[in-house]
Amino acid sequence: MKPYGFDLSAALVAEARRRLPQWADRIWVGNALDWVAPGGRLLVSNYVPAEQRSRYPAAVLASLGFRVDGVTTPGGRDGRPVPPTAWVLRAAEDS
Repeated sequence: MKPYGFDLSAALVAEARRRLPQWADRIWVGNALDWVAPGGRLLVSNYVPAEQRSRYPAAVLASLGFRVDGVTTPGGRDGRPVPPTAWVLRAAEDS
């Protein structure tokens, strides 16, 4: 699987491209809500300490009025920690 990424911050995108030159052509500046195609899934991750659960993606999405369609569970298949991630599904056809 090849990663893709984007952020609202041009400075963060520039830093990601600098640190990950092999993926630079897959990292963009943009607004996530504008990038989700019909039938797509918007994944939101946040690398925060456990004591800051109110900043976890599911809590943030819910506070913004989005229905959270799924979340990751702690612990990856290889034993490494999994960052808290939540996702929102976009309908196949917007009315």
